[in-house]
Amino acid sequence: VTGVQTCALPICSPYLYGSDIKPESLIKDQYRKRFEGYAPDANVAAVDVETNAHSEDEEIIMGSVTYKDRAILVIDRNFIPEFANPVPLIHQLAEKYIGEHMKARNIRLHVRIVENELDVVRTMFKALHKWQPDFVSIWNMAFEINKFLTCLERFDVEPRQIFCHPSLPDRYKRFYWKED
Repeated sequence: VTGVQTCALPICSPYLYGSDIKPESLIKDQYRKRFEGYAPDANVAAVDVETNAHSEDEEIIMGSVTYKDRAILVIDRNFIPEFANPVPLIHQLAEKYIGEHMKARNIRLHVRIVENELDVVRTMFKALHKWQPDFVSIWNMAFEINKFLTCLERFDVEPRQIFCHPSLPDRYKRFYWKED
């Protein structure tokens, strides 16, 4: 097969090179070739969560969201009960271990200590909804999305209420996760 083959059928052959290329990708490529310097900006936020490896439930104990020059670290108070006010220590350790990266990106780190894992998830998504990135990158998405869903199920919260932007009327909120 020479060149790029496109498929007009809803199901394309995995054995035919390029048949899985979507029309949107072809149009974007044509713009890029026709208009030199065309590079649409896409803002990307990054999400990461940590879970309690010492617990049978492996609940979420902390999570972070970074976007441009902003970062928020959200920690479940139950994970750090021995610290009355851990925030100064966290800032000190962040400066020590990743300070050069924070300076390079001019990152302002915000630390939030919350009551439980549901508040960790809510606070992370509240930041995402406020910052409104075009894309959200998650290092181990299948693991972390499933952890979000397990947490929400434990607290009897519908995922669409967390994942969808709060300005969206409830009748339009949808959430569907299909693990590959």
